[in-house]
Amino acid sequence: MRARNKFFFAGFAAFALIVVVSIVAATAQAPAANWPQFRGNPSLTGVAATPPPATLALKWTYEAGESIES
Repeated sequence: MRARNKFFFAGFAAFALIVVVSIVAATAQAPAANWPQFRGNPSLTGVAATPPPATLALKWTYEAGESIES
């Protein structure tokens, strides 16, 4: 019975660690220079943690040819 309790506790502790790491990663703000996804972060705030650089530069364009619906 004690081995079963140790196994349960170890499994629960691993699960809790995964949940905590996931929450921390989801709420972390990406720096202004690093927007890894649409609107900047998993919360989709669209707010940068730091001001943008003084000089902005176009990095890429895309010619769709037709309208894009989303």
